[in-house]
Amino acid sequence: MSWLNEMLGKFLAKQISKQEGEPKERFVTIPTIVYGPGTLNKIKYFCEKRYLDLSSVAIITGPTTSKYLPDLKNQEVFKLNKDEDHYSIYSRLKTELSREKPSLLIGLGGGTKLDLTKILATELKIPYILIPTSLSNDGIASNFAVSKEKRATIEVVQASLIIADYTILKEAEELNKSGLGDVLSNYNASHDWYIANKNIGKEKTNFSETIYYILKSISLICLESSLEKEKISDFIDTLFLSIVGSGACMNSTGSSICCSGAEHTLEKILDLKVQHGLAVSALSLPVTALWDRATAKKCVKALAKHKMPCCLSDLGLSKNEFLEAVKSATFYRTPKDMGEFDYRQHRYTILNQIFEKNPDKLIPKVSKAAEKIGFFK
Repeated sequence: MSWLNEMLGKFLAKQISKQEGEPKERFVTIPTIVYGPGTLNKIKYFCEKRYLDLSSVAIITGPTTSKYLPDLKNQEVFKLNKDEDHYSIYSRLKTELSREKPSLLIGLGGGTKLDLTKILATELKIPYILIPTSLSNDGIASNFAVSKEKRATIEVVQASLIIADYTILKEAEELNKSGLGDVLSNYNASHDWYIANKNIGKEKTNFSETIYYILKSISLICLESSLEKEKISDFIDTLFLSIVGSGACMNSTGSSICCSGAEHTLEKILDLKVQHGLAVSALSLPVTALWDRATAKKCVKALAKHKMPCCLSDLGLSKNEFLEAVKSATFYRTPKDMGEFDYRQHRYTILNQIFEKNPDKLIPKVSKAAEKIGFFK
């Protein structure tokens, strides 16, 4: 585990960096994290160490993850109903929590519960802690949350504490596949960030060479672990620390731009009915193959080994649907047409770069790259 500590140490040492000859400060926050087997059993102790008030605790969880509920005095549990739409859940919980604000809010569960906890805690100004029951995305330790009501990624206040219990996380093999996919997709996302910096400038991308290399290293370490181990539970510590590292990188850049490239743009356009991490890891394959076919092939092997989508048929897509999405991904995102371009929402990627040099070569190049790695199966 020292590999991540070493990289994060270098990363934090360079947070006041020079940009075009002038000093630029970066405000970086990384939450306190407790990880290991059985950590949830010591929640009272860890909260006391962080001086968190347990006099009135509200816990947001789901019908499945509620089995992991801690035993705290004066706790009120809010279980999400699967049949209730996201806006109704958000509105209901905000109203109920506003009536009598708890001293502490706890998010217990997967991505939806944790994101909702982040958003509500930020809006209501309540300290909060997160207890993930799966590693389904790379944003657990980040100061960002996906707002399904606003259909956007928004900035939130940092968690006071994150408790990761490996005993629980190991049970979520299927959901953890999505987290692995998110981390692997960062290999291409970081490269797209690098390309964006070269083409549209550091002012719009807030590019950091240190973070760029950290993200690529994290992805490659996870890739090697996924190829060596039979199950994700066999390298749960590596995956968790990789997700923490990704979150730290996002916190530094002030958005998710460093972990969101062409694969995320394509996923938004296609609106696939598969888990986010599974979609972006699969969609990153043909894009990665445009500039690093060897690593793309290793990713295909890793995804196939863990029974994750790695070709169009796995995603339920036709070749034509995919190529139409590739065209759409570059339609309104060229520097000349930017105007009030919002880089948080619209990414400049390798697809834009190819399109600008020669629009007629975009589809042939992507098609050739996809065919070389068997993506059109």
